[in-house]
Amino acid sequence: KNMRALGLLLLFLFISVPVSGQGIECSACMESIGWLQGLVEEYGNEVIQFIKPICVVIGPFLNDLIGVSECDPKDPETCVVLCEGMINSWGPNIADVFASIELDPATDCGLIGLCPAPNNTTPKYPKQKLKPSGSMKNPKIGSIFHVSDIHYDRNYVVGARSDCGLPVCCNIEWGMGPPGGGTFGDYNCDSPEVLVKGMLSQISVLSPNYIIYTGDTPAHDLWRQTHDTNVGAILNITDWTTQAISNNKTIYFPALGNHAGAPVDQFGGPAKDFWLYGPVADSWSKFLPTEAVVSMKWGGYYTAVMEPGLRVVALQTNYYDDTNLWLDKSKPDIAGQFSWLADILGQIEALGEKVLIVGHEKPSSFKSGPWQDLYLNIVTKYKKIIVGSIFGHDHNDFFQVLHDPKSDGKTPVGVAFMTSSLTPNKNATNPSFRVYSYDQKDKSLKDYVHYRLDLIKANKVGYLTWEPAYSALEAYQIPDMTPESWQKAGLRIGTDKTAWEFFKTVFNGGLQYYPVTDLDNDQKAAMCTVLGGSEEEYKSCMK
Repeated sequence: KNMRALGLLLLFLFISVPVSGQGIECSACMESIGWLQGLVEEYGNEVIQFIKPICVVIGPFLNDLIGVSECDPKDPETCVVLCEGMINSWGPNIADVFASIELDPATDCGLIGLCPAPNNTTPKYPKQKLKPSGSMKNPKIGSIFHVSDIHYDRNYVVGARSDCGLPVCCNIEWGMGPPGGGTFGDYNCDSPEVLVKGMLSQISVLSPNYIIYTGDTPAHDLWRQTHDTNVGAILNITDWTTQAISNNKTIYFPALGNHAGAPVDQFGGPAKDFWLYGPVADSWSKFLPTEAVVSMKWGGYYTAVMEPGLRVVALQTNYYDDTNLWLDKSKPDIAGQFSWLADILGQIEALGEKVLIVGHEKPSSFKSGPWQDLYLNIVTKYKKIIVGSIFGHDHNDFFQVLHDPKSDGKTPVGVAFMTSSLTPNKNATNPSFRVYSYDQKDKSLKDYVHYRLDLIKANKVGYLTWEPAYSALEAYQIPDMTPESWQKAGLRIGTDKTAWEFFKTVFNGGLQYYPVTDLDNDQKAAMCTVLGGSEEEYKSCMK
């Protein structure tokens, strides 16, 4: 890896650094790479911007180059706009990553033997001393409202063209339809304000104890996002949510999504991400305790008491996104989150309490390498105190059984529950949320009911109707929400055609039309999707 960069670096050192009798001195190496690092930091982005004119040439082939369809090759202007916007967004980040990781003086000089190899010290993280949260008086059956992937589009215009060829449409800059976006949204567009507030209105109807939001607030207009626009979108949703719960006792616990980053998916940890964590944590300080705000500002994660005997752990799982350029196998614990998680879970266990883990990206979405196993080893160790894990990100409604990494997919230790998105965009899904029921006595999840909006019908009749689509226990034919029961449900998807057909329908938001995937053509792929809680497990299952 990086052999070319290393070769250029060695050439630079050879021709520019003074040589002593014992060879190039460590201090001279450090100074030289430090100088080169400063050069890249100062001028790297300007150099990257010089390549922008190539967008006119590569526009028709952009989808093939990036490996995903994000613009319309029949309309080259959309591909040029996307290309130029992504260079504006990604340019500074690429230069920053290169300067910080590839040109790190201590690492590079140690790698070529001119300096002692740097010691990878234990990652730093905010230390917390948890205190007993007390005992629950008059425990009942409670409820948890879970929504994910709102993707609020501040530029949504009713009637604006919905087939613009870009990752998100229904903006006035691409003209008016037909086809045009409806009052409550469109399957090629992100969530308008009226859809978001319509979802939030259901909190007063259902009166849940808690609302969990697993992130992804900004729209999919990646080519024009900035730090300010992304923070602004998150603060909008925070304000609307706190207003929606102001008249009842519902408590709010949010997490960040991968689209919070600008550019998308890029998270470097403390200092690099303070532009995001700082103002968001300040906003969340309205409902989070002080220690949670401190760790949120540090690394984008926190823990807090939900009720006596039950805590929430909100993770910044987007650090481990496959496209995060800041990931470094030699230093896998960004912001010390894994160390912090093991510490916090150990304390919760010692207190005899339980925990609900929430985050945006599920473990199997983590980049291949050490990150999936690091997480699964921790949850395996503390499986007895984790009552559930809920995520979003995929815009699909499904689950994945988590296994002990040493068991080859045979010993279930937990379940990752993914709700489909509020936005109808990307995977063409009907807007949705779900409500979990849980026992306040032992904190165990008892069931969940998934709610959906028929978007076509809503746009036609002019009002929103959120309807319960199914109950988990009834639909999956399981007696409880334990990992063992969900393991059986996964196996049934692979052997029972009716179970497979139901799974495909809910996975795609209950639509009669949706993008065809491997799950639609391969029953085994559907089974392995839910039983493959890691990339390795999925591959083993598919053999």
